[in-house]
Amino acid sequence: MISQLPGATILRYQDTSGPSVSCETAGGDSELLARLVTDLKVRLTGRQSDFIRGLGDGLSHIRSSERHVRAGECIGETHILRLRSHSCDLTEGEPSMGRGPYIRRSARAISIAASACVIVVGAGCTSGTAADQTGSGSTAASETAPPNGQIEQFTPALMTVPTPPRWFTGTDGRVHLVYELQLTNAFPISATITEVAVRDAGKGTVLQTLSGDQLTAAMSLLTSGSQPTTELAPSTVGVVWLDVPLDKSSAVPSRIDHQLTVTVPPGLPVPESITTVGGASDVYTNPPIVIGPPLEGSGWFAVGSCCDGPHRRTAQPINNQLWVAQRFAIDFNKINDQGFLVVGDKSKNESWPTYDQPVLAVADAEVTTAQDGFPDQVPEAPTPVTIDQADGNHVILKLADGTYAFYAHLKPGSVAVKSGDLVKIGQQIGRTGNSGSSTGAHLHFQLMDRPSALVADGLPYEFSSFTLTGHGPTLADLTTTDPATTPVTINTTGAGPRTDQLPLSADIVGFQTP
Repeated sequence: MISQLPGATILRYQDTSGPSVSCETAGGDSELLARLVTDLKVRLTGRQSDFIRGLGDGLSHIRSSERHVRAGECIGETHILRLRSHSCDLTEGEPSMGRGPYIRRSARAISIAASACVIVVGAGCTSGTAADQTGSGSTAASETAPPNGQIEQFTPALMTVPTPPRWFTGTDGRVHLVYELQLTNAFPISATITEVAVRDAGKGTVLQTLSGDQLTAAMSLLTSGSQPTTELAPSTVGVVWLDVPLDKSSAVPSRIDHQLTVTVPPGLPVPESITTVGGASDVYTNPPIVIGPPLEGSGWFAVGSCCDGPHRRTAQPINNQLWVAQRFAIDFNKINDQGFLVVGDKSKNESWPTYDQPVLAVADAEVTTAQDGFPDQVPEAPTPVTIDQADGNHVILKLADGTYAFYAHLKPGSVAVKSGDLVKIGQQIGRTGNSGSSTGAHLHFQLMDRPSALVADGLPYEFSSFTLTGHGPTLADLTTTDPATTPVTINTTGAGPRTDQLPLSADIVGFQTP
């Protein structure tokens, strides 16, 4: 009987005296497979079994009901025979923990749908039978033992951490370890991520586990950050946008890794659920830089702050590299004393309390970039801009230790500094506006490791002092209301003075006037 699987043909050979034998070939040459099975003259004995397993020239790992064959003996009920060019060698699958030598005669790269055939025979066997099939088992073991004792296995989703995780303390009083886990589906079939565990690589302890709805909310395809998914189509790249909460800074590990569980469709030469450990990365354990306020006064609504706003998932492919410069960016919008974001005609920038507010240097610094001359956009009716115009009127300051501060969308004609100027903390450098890629007046603020708003790695920071007024609605909820008629609802839980913290998304804060 022949049945079809993705990219291959399965031939199932049934012997009347025992269980079935299954072989696979990419070419679909069932007649050849039938001849090869006959040539082996293997008598199948024991209880009935039904094994459909993958094939590949050099296939090194075959599981059969979690039982494994080792050199010179039969463990459990399974023999695994590899057929290459009409000859057959006994080869074991992954050895169980602590079991004997690992035999693999071919170390060539595997292919799920290749031209070779693997025959899996369920049998109640003896060590003598196995030895007869292999010849000299000790020679094979010495030739093919895996390095460092590591068990080789398929890993459908390849894990990498592009940049070192970094931390900050949020207004919730917790430490947030923030980074991206990039997953590449290297299988020619879809794979579904079912669980991600972040671990302290040194201690082996689990820091965070994501599964179900939590994992779905935290994961997307690389270029579709606003569309949550845990399924990776063949040859696609996904990202888990991680925010690992810790109780205190001393709990930040020096190195992390990940335990990942992936499921694949049935009927393939691998288990349907695969759990692997990988994606190890050193952690940047130094404390975040502490800076002064970029604005003054009360009512500043941190829309899109870390770690679930629109900036968080903006991986930009620029100059042949991916950058997440806006990882910790905040869009500050001002509400008036009555809680409104706009008063009067919404099409006029002057109707928005955010517009034309002083913008301040957050530290003693050198001006590296000062751009002015771009016009304001019409609120809620912007015109398209190019990448060179996206920042609008903007300023970049070089702070200490190679950290850069970026201020965007400033009011035309308000930029009060030029490149090369030295500024003091609290000095006015411009005024809030609506220039560049913007739908309304706001201040876009971020820190990064290079003097570019896009070609840089976004860095965390904490404000030295501010007042937490409360928490507003999420950005998604905010966009469903009319800001001219509906005031922002403020939840005052946890309100009060704060030091050395970063406002989280939807926080409403006030900065002391210099």
